[in-house]
Amino acid sequence: MKKIFNTKKPLFWIILGIILTAIIITIIVINHFNSVDIGIIGGADGPTSIIASSKNGNPVFQATVIEVNGDVVLVKPAESSDAAKSADKIYVPLTDMHKEIRTKLKAGTEIIVEYDGTLQETYPATVGTLYDIYIIE
Repeated sequence: MKKIFNTKKPLFWIILGIILTAIIITIIVINHFNSVDIGIIGGADGPTSIIASSKNGNPVFQATVIEVNGDVVLVKPAESSDAAKSADKIYVPLTDMHKEIRTKLKAGTEIIVEYDGTLQETYPATVGTLYDIYIIE
């Protein structure tokens, strides 16, 4: 009878373990980043419009970061977004954001904000409940 686990060939099992771990991590990352669809409309001179929609039905808007101040980011919503109809500047709270997202946010960064659809009537407006921020690279 042949043994399934041959202790004389541990390199095979180490490589198999690394491959399986890589596959699992890839699946997790793909599922995390597939929560927003981004469509780009444009011509030879570059994109003219970026359209974003959430796969889980939450409202989203595209914006440009104006400044980052601690746990709050001030953004300017894209003119084509519904959020721009309500406010020209919007505060986005970062209290529940991952540290890796916070470190990437700088003035001029293009982002997509997924939120509950509520903008508080302050000036600048403030996102009610933030679900996630996606950086457009």
